[in-house]
Amino acid sequence: PDEALVALMVNEIDAVDGVSVEDVRAIEGDRVDPDLTALALLAEVAESNAGERPTTRVTALAELDGRLYAAGMFTTIGGVPANRIAVWDPAAGSGVGAWSALGSGVNGGVETMLGVGGRLYVGGSFTTAGGGSASRIAVWDPAAAGGAGAWSAVGSGTNGTVWSLAVHEAQVVVGGDFTVAGGVAAARVARLDPSTGIWSSMGVGFNDIVRAVHVGSTGLHVGGDFTASGAISTRRIARWDPTAGGGAGGWVRKG
Repeated sequence: PDEALVALMVNEIDAVDGVSVEDVRAIEGDRVDPDLTALALLAEVAESNAGERPTTRVTALAELDGRLYAAGMFTTIGGVPANRIAVWDPAAGSGVGAWSALGSGVNGGVETMLGVGGRLYVGGSFTTAGGGSASRIAVWDPAAAGGAGAWSAVGSGTNGTVWSLAVHEAQVVVGGDFTVAGGVAAARVARLDPSTGIWSSMGVGFNDIVRAVHVGSTGLHVGGDFTASGAISTRRIARWDPTAGGGAGGWVRKG
């Protein structure tokens, strides 16, 4: 995409999922695709007459099947009522692109989104999605309801804000400010099997908030406000070691 155009759009919404304009070219991981597909879509939105700005800040972006999903504190986007989350379809509006709401949206903040298997996982501080109970995490399936799309809860969700999502070994890793996930004790980090909906803890977790989850060539890492995982000093960044804990896996200090 045209860098000046992308920078202009990002300036007007303050940040892309919390990343400043200065950092936008270095974005990678689960929030914005490394090949900048989401940024290309963002540029397309900026160029389109239909791509009017949201009414307030955008906090998360994700790309799924060629569509750009945007979430934040807005209630209107592109002149369309949308409760805190919406999708830009470049093929809609006779090919000029258009925004549309995701059902009745969510009732609170969205901090992170992740596309997995054709569905969009959404995390934040909300407690309902599409009018149904969904405690801080929910799934939007665009193919449900005959292609109209539908929301569903992810079990009983979490008891605190979800700040970050990533895929690791076919599991959705969830980081945040919670101590229970899906009814399972999980200190600020947990994993979800998207094929079964079963939640599980990851080691002993952490003593404070996990704000970022990243999966790359060097493995699974988390970052946040924490200083320890059990008796292990981690100083706000840690790596998942699948051989720790007698093969059960555990968190170890990074560096």
